[in-house]
Amino acid sequence: MEMPSINQNICGSWNEQQTDLYNKMPFYLMEAQSQYRKQWEVYSKLLTPVSWKPNMGPIMRRVMAEPQPLLRQEATPQLISQDPLTDISTYRERTADAKLRWQDFVSPHFPFLPEFQDFLKHITECQKNLDRQITLFEDIFYRSMLYHHAPYVYVCGYGLIEAPIGDPASDGTGGKSDAWLQWVMSDLVGAQPGELTFEELWNVFNAAESDIGMTPFEGTGKPGADSSPLNEKYCMVQSGESWNNWFNDPWVKENRPLNMNIVTDAFKGDIFGRIRSRIERFPLRYAVAEDYSVQRYAPEEIELNPDRLDQYQRTRPKKEYSYTDISQVEVGMFMGGSCADYIQVGPPPSEFTKDVDSSVGAKMNWNGKSETTKNFLIPCKDSNGNTVYQANSFGRYLRIQANLALGISLINTQNVLPVIYKRKRRINGARAAA
Repeated sequence: MEMPSINQNICGSWNEQQTDLYNKMPFYLMEAQSQYRKQWEVYSKLLTPVSWKPNMGPIMRRVMAEPQPLLRQEATPQLISQDPLTDISTYRERTADAKLRWQDFVSPHFPFLPEFQDFLKHITECQKNLDRQITLFEDIFYRSMLYHHAPYVYVCGYGLIEAPIGDPASDGTGGKSDAWLQWVMSDLVGAQPGELTFEELWNVFNAAESDIGMTPFEGTGKPGADSSPLNEKYCMVQSGESWNNWFNDPWVKENRPLNMNIVTDAFKGDIFGRIRSRIERFPLRYAVAEDYSVQRYAPEEIELNPDRLDQYQRTRPKKEYSYTDISQVEVGMFMGGSCADYIQVGPPPSEFTKDVDSSVGAKMNWNGKSETTKNFLIPCKDSNGNTVYQANSFGRYLRIQANLALGISLINTQNVLPVIYKRKRRINGARAAA
């Protein structure tokens, strides 16, 4: 079986899916799908959509009026018996450019036989999985761009620092590079930052509003909790783990109202009256080595040990990502309003969305919608054992594929403040990585 992989530079040359991979009907089976935790879109719901249609050029340039800075703390006008002084008021214009990007998603090749004889409907389940991966990819893209283009970072236990900006790369260069993070861990905080306590969140809040000039969400109605609007409030996007730690936070326990049940009722509503939390399932985490270098691990993995019986082939959390003593550092995102727009890409040019040959059915689609196709070559072995490719002329194979075109227009990046903190999962000395 071909294992899942990411960022492959291919033109659809997957190996054939093995016919014995799935369970077959001679056995009596009870269909049972694992009830995985729901995957929520987080960042796209905090951004505003803007449309990009064909023939609008390769670059979207936003031109924005920038107000004049406030240049005084006291106002001292002249007496009316004297000539008045003059304030010269003007505005400036600044621009923000955005470019479209895209990503392909494909499944392995499916022969007809498993779909004919096996118990589960493989095509349907594979399509659901592909749709899930597309949703997660889009949300992680928005987070990546917001994080790497934020001009400041708050490091718990240290404070606010200026940070490099730029598009990230998969090898850890660009933007807030791995080398920069290594410098943060070694020169600023000595391997690990402080924890995200309630008091540190207060410091983040003040630094964002006073030192950076972050402005809150204004009457957007975008959800801050399950159904609460973010009117005149900020949003802290964080892991459930860091949020749960506030149940045992000393500041909370010392300052809570006497009628507040800190087990069941804590943090419903606003934090400090002006902040709401949004929980993300897979936050950005780093493992810090002894030389202060950082590494990012995949959040999940497949159990490949057949001796694990009912756990074999299960998708499970990857311990290098989930354990606090391996990936010790986490990043939350303190956000204000109008930081960026996400781009809703219109349809491709009409000439490419039509079926030129109905027997092929290769019309262009880039809205992330998954679809089945038979239009690909089948890898086969010749008599000498060499791989050759044959046309799928009999239609015995199909695969699921999708293409997602997306983009983000960064407007007020000072309204995004990444918060770097040490992970914690201890109450009364319990081991953090269970």
